[in-house]
Amino acid sequence: MFVLTIIEIGPILGGIGFLEKEPPRYECLYDSDQEWHPCMKDDICDQSMPRDHWRPVKEDEEYINNWVEKWDMLCEPKYKIGLLGALAFFGVLISTAFIPMLSDKIGRKLIYVITLGLSVLI
Repeated sequence: MFVLTIIEIGPILGGIGFLEKEPPRYECLYDSDQEWHPCMKDDICDQSMPRDHWRPVKEDEEYINNWVEKWDMLCEPKYKIGLLGALAFFGVLISTAFIPMLSDKIGRKLIYVITLGLSVLI
């Protein structure tokens, strides 16, 4: 239970800035030779490459699997990625208004298990 609780509140305690960090290096698949070559974010965004034609270099020591890659937000403006982070905190704020009352009515254990399950799915 302790580990699950830490997983739940870890992003809040440690800050969620790491979830917005872009991968440092990329590889692109060009139609001309069908091989992966190093490329830059600007190349990907300027050419509007489809998601299956570029990938982050996961072997890079600074690579983090995060929102930018998970939801294909590489070419989105920074404010949209920041807004997503802000909405995560807004969701926590809103849920603190009704989750405690709900847990008083139907039981704390059930609510705890449901919220942990939802967190794993999302």
